[in-house]
Amino acid sequence: MAKKKATPRSKGLGDTIAKVTKWAGIEPCESCKKRQNKLNKLISYNSVKDEMTKEQFDKWKAWQKNWNGTNLKDDDMTLIEDIYNSVRLTNIAPCRTCTAASWKQLISAINMISDKYK
Repeated sequence: MAKKKATPRSKGLGDTIAKVTKWAGIEPCESCKKRQNKLNKLISYNSVKDEMTKEQFDKWKAWQKNWNGTNLKDDDMTLIEDIYNSVRLTNIAPCRTCTAASWKQLISAINMISDKYK
C-alpha cells in the first residue's frame, strides 16, 4: 500500500486558503499565488521568521564592515531595529539612549540569522 504524501505545513493564512481551494478543485492562477504570498506575510503562523532578504543581508554586511564596535548612531539603531523586527516578526522599539551594549543582544540575533543566509 502506497504511503500518502504528507502535506507541507502552512506558513500562514495564504497557504491555508490555498489548501482549501485546492481541495475544492480550484486551481490557483498567478493572482491567487501573489495573494497567497501576501496573506502569508500578513498573517504568519510562524512566531519567528528567521530569514533575511538579500537586501537585508547586504545592508547588514555593509553596516558590520563600517561599525566601530562601540558607538551606535541613530541610523545604525534604525537599521538594527528594522532588520530585527522583520526577521523575528516583532515590533520592538529599543531605547535609543542606551549604550551599544544594550543593543548587542539584537546584533547577536541578527548575526546568527545572517550566518544562516550564507
